[in-house]
Amino acid sequence: MILLLSFVFVLPIHFVAVKLNIISLLYLGWAAGGLAFLFYMQGINKVKGQIIQIITVLEIIISSLSGVIFLKESLSFFTLLGVLFILLGVLIVSSRNKK
Repeated sequence: MILLLSFVFVLPIHFVAVKLNIISLLYLGWAAGGLAFLFYMQGINKVKGQIIQIITVLEIIISSLSGVIFLKESLSFFTLLGVLFILLGVLIVSSRNKK
């Protein structure tokens, strides 16, 4: 909420645009965010914690690759290095779970 209020002082507010787009704003805030949270909580209830943690870490890689594929972003050396470290960490954790 504080983050949203900080934009009040920076951006010009057009209340007409907010009134026209209120359905879109409610959908993005409550429906999309709320449903994603509910599905995430249901997944946590049904799957082991170690698997949830691995999936959560892999979200970062998936979002980076999605940006490259869909938004034509470029991958820097440090991003690739980070992806490598994340995958290495996942491999180490998953190999320890098998023992």
